Amino acid sequence: MDVGTKWSIKLTNGETMQYRIIGINHDDLAAGSGKAGLTFLTTSTNIKSRMNATSDNTGGWEKSELRQKMNSGEIWNLLPSDFQFKVKVVKKLTNNVGCGHEQNEDTAAVMATSDKLFLLSYSEIVPASYWASGYPWTSSEGTQYEAFQGKVTNNYSGNSCLGIG
Repeated sequence: MDVGTKWSIKLTNGETMQYRIIGINHDDLAAGSGKAGLTFLTTSTNIKSRMNATSDNTGGWEKSELRQKMNSGEIWNLLPSDFQFKVKVVKKLTNNVGCGHEQNEDTAAVMATSDKLFLLSYSEIVPASYWASGYPWTSSEGTQYEAFQGKVTNNYSGNSCLGIG
């Protein structure tokens, strides 16, 4: 399997979810014992969910309703058990303060969470943060995945490489 390889699985609700590999040996295992072999991204958006009850990012990823759903709740439970068994817990760096707070403007706002499923951070998609001078934490939430290297050239607005599919 290589970066870009696509496949699909049937969810427990009968729908099919499509994926593609975006990284190989990229993410640190949460247990501290090396790297996760593959990181994949869903390329189908059949699942809709909000970040939290206030529909903003207060509390950041760490305290979000969406994180709970993706790692032990209704979204996680859509994955077949044989697939769940293969998913490893990885360490993700994320701003857990959320926007709109003065303390979120430096890298001290970035902390590690342990996740099975996660949303990509801006710095995992782009080669360098367009907003790093005003929001240094935007460069501190991980490094660019192999699937996006050399493809994301306009990191301050829409980019066709980032399109689903």
